[in-house]
Formats: sequence, C-alpha cells, structure tokens
Amino acid sequence: MNRNYINPGEPYTAEVVEMVSPAPRYSLRAQRQAVQLMEDAYLACGRDRCSAVLHRCALENLGSLSVTAEKLAQLTPEASEEYWRIVRSYADQAIRHLESW
Repeated sequence: MNRNYINPGEPYTAEVVEMVSPAPRYSLRAQRQAVQLMEDAYLACGRDRCSAVLHRCALENLGSLSVTAEKLAQLTPEASEEYWRIVRSYADQAIRHLESW
C-alpha cells in the first residue's frame, strides 16, 4: 500500500492504523502551563482593547469639548479663557487617568 495515498473507500488495514501516530501525551504540568499561557494572552488582549476604547472615548470627548468651547467663545468672547481652561483641565485629568489605568 502506498503511504502517501489512502483510498477513502477502502477499509482500514493494520498497515494504515500503524501509519497514524498516537496523540502526544503531555504532562499535567505542561498542560497547566499551556492553559496559563492562554489565559495570560486573553487577559493581555482584553486589557489592550479596554485601553484602546478608553483612549478613543477620551479623544472623542475632548474633541466635543473643544468644539463646544470654540462655539461658546464666539458667542461670549469675554469668557473664552474659562472655556479653554475647562478643556485643558479635562485633558489633563484624562491623561492622568489613562496613564494610571
């Protein structure tokens, strides 16, 4: 029998069964290490996704605040500095929170 070709219609012979290698057996320690590695990878991926969402939200909010401050500054120029102080304060706090996260 050719080792490179098995006809799907043929019954399995002892020669075919011998060609199939048994599933490798891993120690319990190796299995635990593999599971721990996968868990760590999932957690890292989750942290990265959460961080990306938080950064995106902070940037979107900062953009909205900036547009609002610009429009308010056009309506009441005498309070322009106060509006921009609020925007800067939000940006500074967002940076601190994102860095600590």
